[in-house]
Amino acid sequence: MKKKVAIYIRVSTVHQLDKESLPFQRRELTNYAKYVLNINDFEIFEDAGYSGKNTLRPAFQDMMKRVRNYEFTHILVWKIDRISRNIIDFANMFNELKIYNVTFVSKNEAFDTSSAVGEAILKIILIFAELERNLTSERVTDIMISKAESGDWNGGRIPFGYDYDKDNKIFSINEKEANIVRLIYDYYIESKSMTKVADYLREHSIVNRNNNFFSTTYISMILNNLFYIGIYRYNYRKEGDRSRVKPESEWITTENHHPAIISCEVYEKVKEIKSKNRKLMNSEKKIVNKQNTHIFRGLLTCVCGGNMTASLGKARVNGYKPSKYACHNRIFGHKCENPYVSDPYLGNFVLNFVSNLYKAYSSFGKTTTFETFKKKTLRGRTFECVQKISGLENIYNIFKLRERISDKNKFIKDLVRSKNSSASNNQIDIVSKEKEKHKRALDRLQKLYLYSDDGISEHEYVNQKKEIEKSIEELNLKVKDNVDNSIIDDEFIKLASCFILEQNLEEKREIDFVRLATAIDTKVIQIFIENMFQNFCIKNGKIINLTLKNGITITFYYKN
Repeated sequence: MKKKVAIYIRVSTVHQLDKESLPFQRRELTNYAKYVLNINDFEIFEDAGYSGKNTLRPAFQDMMKRVRNYEFTHILVWKIDRISRNIIDFANMFNELKIYNVTFVSKNEAFDTSSAVGEAILKIILIFAELERNLTSERVTDIMISKAESGDWNGGRIPFGYDYDKDNKIFSINEKEANIVRLIYDYYIESKSMTKVADYLREHSIVNRNNNFFSTTYISMILNNLFYIGIYRYNYRKEGDRSRVKPESEWITTENHHPAIISCEVYEKVKEIKSKNRKLMNSEKKIVNKQNTHIFRGLLTCVCGGNMTASLGKARVNGYKPSKYACHNRIFGHKCENPYVSDPYLGNFVLNFVSNLYKAYSSFGKTTTFETFKKKTLRGRTFECVQKISGLENIYNIFKLRERISDKNKFIKDLVRSKNSSASNNQIDIVSKEKEKHKRALDRLQKLYLYSDDGISEHEYVNQKKEIEKSIEELNLKVKDNVDNSIIDDEFIKLASCFILEQNLEEKREIDFVRLATAIDTKVIQIFIENMFQNFCIKNGKIINLTLKNGITITFYYKN
C-alpha cells in the first residue's frame, strides 16, 4: 500500500502561543512528513478552538472516518495531547489504529508506534497527559475558590431580583423583580404553602424572567437562597451531582457581599416554617392511612392537554384526607389556569352519575323514551349546574337492547366493555332498527289475522308468525354476540357488584362521597372507578367529559 500521512493539528483557543499555533504546527509537521518520514503524500486536518477533553471535533472525526476506509498509513501530530487529553479516548483511538495498521507519530515526543518501545512510551505519556489535565482542573478549582473567598462573583445565573454589572463586578437590586421576591416571602409566611404562593402569583398574572408562571420548584429556590439577605455562598453543592450538598466546612460564604432584598428576620421565619412543614410531611409519610389512596390517579386530563398530578390535600375534621389533582403544566409554571380538583367533587359527581345510570337501567322498559332516560341520569343536586348532556344516546341504545334485564353484572359489563371487542354503535343501531321492523311486521300480521275482512288463514298466520319470530330471535342472538363477546375479570365483577349492592345505589337518593370514603376502604372505590372509566377531562375545576371503559364519551355542558 502506498504510504500517506494524515497530519492532525489542533489548538484550543485563538490565543495559543506561537510555537503551538496552527501555521507553526502546519509548517513543522509537513517538513517532518517529507524529510523524516520520507512521505510526500499527506493531507492536513485542522480543528481550531476545540478542547482536547474529548474527540467530538469535526476534523478529527473526518480523519478517523477516512482511516476506516484505509486511506492513510500514518497519523502525525505535534504533540500527543493534540489528539486527546483523555487517556480512555486516546486508548480507544489507538486500538482502532492498530486494527487498520496505521502508525501513530508524535513529532514533539520523537517517537512512533511502529516499534514496541514507541508504543510503551506512548502509554506512559498518556498517563502523564491525564495527570496534567487533572492537575489543571484542580488549579482552576483552587482559583475559583480563591476568587470566592475574596468576594468575587464566579459566574452563573444572576439571581432573580438582581442585575449584574460585568465591568464593575457589582450587583444591584432590580426593583421590579425584587418586589416579586418580597411578595413571595411575605405570602409564604402568611399561607405557609409554596403551592398557595404559586397559585396566588398565577391568579395575579405575575411571571418570571422567561415570561412563565412561577413553579413551586422556582419558589423553593428563592426561599432557600441566602443571596437575598446579602450573603454570597460558593462551593455549596457537589460537582456532577447538584442535588447533593457538600459538608458545611467546605462552603465559602461572604456576608454583606451585595445589597439585601430580604431581612435576616424574614428569612429565618421562612426557614422555621419550612422546617415545621418538613417535619409534618415526614410524620405523615410514616402513618399508613387507608384513606390516602389517590382514587383518580392517572384518569384525569386537563383541558390544556396536560395530565393531572395527584397530591394529598388538607385533613378534614373527621380525619379524612382527600386527594387533590393539579395540571402538570400548571405545577411547572407553564401557562395553564385550570384550578385543581379534589376527591370530594370528583367522587360525588362520578358516583352519583353511575348511581343515576344504574337506577335508569333498573327501571328501563320498552316504553322508556330517551328524554325520560336522560332526565333520570341528571337527577340530584350534583347535576343542578349541568345545562345539557351529550353522548347518552349510545348508552340508551345498549340498555334498550337489554329490555330491562335486572342482572347487575350485565349493567357493569355494558359500561366496561370495549368498543373494539364488539359491534360498533352503528352496528347496534342497525340491528335495533331491524328488530323494530320485525316487531312492527308481527304486529301488522296479528291485526291482519284478527281484524281484516280479507284476513289470512290460521295456517298462513302461524307460519308467517314463526318466520318473523325466528328472525327476531336471530337478531337477539346477534345482539347478544355483539354485546357479550368480551372478556371481563370475574373478581372485578364480583367487587363492583358487591359495591353497588352494599351501597344500595338504586335506593339512595344521593351519594355522599366523603361519608362513603370514610366508611369503606377507598381502594375499593378506586378499583371500581378504574374499571368503569378510561378518562375524565377537567376544565375550570369541573368534569367536561368522561369516557367509559366501553369507549363511549359523555360530555357535560354547564350553566353560566
